[in-house]
Amino acid sequence: MQKIDLIVFLVIILSGCSVARRGTDKSYINAETFKGDVSLDSIVSNNLSKNNFHIKKAEFKISSQIGTRKGMGSIIFETSGKYLISVRSTSGIEIGRVFLSEDTILINDRINRKLYYGSQRYIKAKYGISAEILPLIVGDYINKDLLMRGKKNCEDGKLYTSGSINDINITYVIDCKLYKAILASSESGYNKNKIVISYEDFMTAGGINLPGTIRITDSSRETTIEIRIKDIETPWKGTIEFIPGNRYELIQLL
Repeated sequence: MQKIDLIVFLVIILSGCSVARRGTDKSYINAETFKGDVSLDSIVSNNLSKNNFHIKKAEFKISSQIGTRKGMGSIIFETSGKYLISVRSTSGIEIGRVFLSEDTILINDRINRKLYYGSQRYIKAKYGISAEILPLIVGDYINKDLLMRGKKNCEDGKLYTSGSINDINITYVIDCKLYKAILASSESGYNKNKIVISYEDFMTAGGINLPGTIRITDSSRETTIEIRIKDIETPWKGTIEFIPGNRYELIQLL
């Protein structure tokens, strides 16, 4: 699976993180929206994943001990919990395509003509995460603990709060002007890996704030990933369709 690492890096980077930095480009933000406290329900209403979205083009660069790899990708999300992720080379050749749903993972490896299939239990067992936390990559605030919702006080323009999803505990830093959650740390019983994430160049799409540049440093794997979102459509009107590779070798993910 030499090429598959370019596909699943979007998943791997969400296994845990420790520090987040505020973005600096906020020229479109109206300072009058800032108040001494902020409602977490308002933060949730600013989640990109509240609607279907299509990141049509994102550039990424992965730097590790084995060198630097660059490529392009796209992500389609449906509020039903489905994802379609495509990874391409810098020349535009598709390397692979990933479909994720609540109970299924399918990976078309176009280079090696292999179709990997399995369940989300594979992701959970291997990386200690689930697709439910993927919206964290765009700074969404995800928290299934409704008792922790309500108004919170901001300190120096930041709100420090926490949440949980399944058995993963997440601590957030929220920019009170952006009404955007910034991931600070996550911890689960599966993976104690620490990742540093910074968000920059915030922009708006469909009335939602999101980072245009995302930088991730995984010290344990000695890997740094930079993602630049170039084109996004939200709300997106369409239906995800995954077409398995014709006559690909079938390999089960165990």
